[in-house]
Amino acid sequence: MEPLDVVSRRAYGPLQADFEVQVPVGYSVLVGSNNQGKTSILLAAFKHALNNGVPRDRAVFIPSQRGYLAPSTQPGTETLDSYNNRFLERITRELIENTSPNALPQLEMLPTLLLNHSNFLQQVHTLNNYLRQLELPDMELGGAQAIRFDRIQGHFQGSGLRSLLPILAALSDTQLQFIAIDEPETALHPALQRRLRDLLMECATDRYIVVASHSPLMLDRHEVARNLRVCRSEQIVTVAPVQDSAELMDITFDMLGSSLDDVFFPTNFIVVEGSSDQVIVEAVLRLLAPTKQIKVLAAGGADGVGNLLGAVTKTLRPIVTRDSPYASRVVAMLDRPNHQQQQLADSLRTTLGPRLLELPETSLEDYLPDALFVQAKLDKSTILHEIREAHGDYSRLSRVKHRCAAAIAACLTIEDIEQIPEIKGIVELAVRLSTGRP
Repeated sequence: MEPLDVVSRRAYGPLQADFEVQVPVGYSVLVGSNNQGKTSILLAAFKHALNNGVPRDRAVFIPSQRGYLAPSTQPGTETLDSYNNRFLERITRELIENTSPNALPQLEMLPTLLLNHSNFLQQVHTLNNYLRQLELPDMELGGAQAIRFDRIQGHFQGSGLRSLLPILAALSDTQLQFIAIDEPETALHPALQRRLRDLLMECATDRYIVVASHSPLMLDRHEVARNLRVCRSEQIVTVAPVQDSAELMDITFDMLGSSLDDVFFPTNFIVVEGSSDQVIVEAVLRLLAPTKQIKVLAAGGADGVGNLLGAVTKTLRPIVTRDSPYASRVVAMLDRPNHQQQQLADSLRTTLGPRLLELPETSLEDYLPDALFVQAKLDKSTILHEIREAHGDYSRLSRVKHRCAAAIAACLTIEDIEQIPEIKGIVELAVRLSTGRP
């Protein structure tokens, strides 16, 4: 199987005409904030799959509204093929005629149609294996094939189990080639979300399973490019694979409301003065410890370092029995303080001790050696002159410093790190402390 090149020639909801996205084989996740177009992308991908080689009875779209169950597994005259035909007609009307959405066709019947699609007995057996893997009760069949769990009818079960059943019914059907799921985490406890993500990845070996999610627990942390970031700006929707673990961590922070949780904790933090320091330190971190989940934070100036350190070290205090685990791990880096900043630096040194590092120069640009500027096709004296000229103009100063840092970071190699021993030292210290070693 090859990646699925999805093209929507007509505008659909937030999707512009000629919108394109590539869906890889296996498990993939559409991530992004609300109203960015994730559900519309799922619908467009489902329509494209059915119109480009996937048989009508070999695909399914599982919407986020799936809390209702039919009372039994008796399908009547409906089939998955006829269900998908009517569902596709609905999507086509919306795509081409721009009509208002119609009700989903017999959504409560979806688990039954999926279980009766290929081999009913084998699928029920497989579905119950999945339920046990998720630490949930088996599905039992009573008289007239009534759906029960622990002898209680299915429609009396909690919303999480009812929401899961269509997903598990789809996964148990080995004939399905394309499965699209909107918000698989709906009504699920975080621990159950993790187990479901692992099951989805396990079942996605030779087919497309694409989900749209607001949960960081549904992200693929092993193959980060399978997480597709959806953004909408100026009425244009774009989708881009996540590039590295640092970007995935940023997405996770966004999905958690920019606060730490018991999911995807950074192992440590490095607090620096400005965004240009952040760019260089992140580049060194990627070279020295690419697998470490260490977050570099810019304080927006020396005066902000203390406040940011306080915020980091207090972050987890409400959910741990002792002090925050970061209190003895977080490290910080300052430029050599001037006379006005000396008291601030002394205060930070009292708090952090050897976990505070001071550069030997009063700015990052003065500190970085000439050879790194040359390697980045920059002239150090010109950059320093531009910085002096921009004094008092914060916006212009930030642009100059960030442009310089980005150019140097892009060229930085593992061999170059020996030329900046202080930054190398602070990164190595952060990595060492992240493991709990002094």
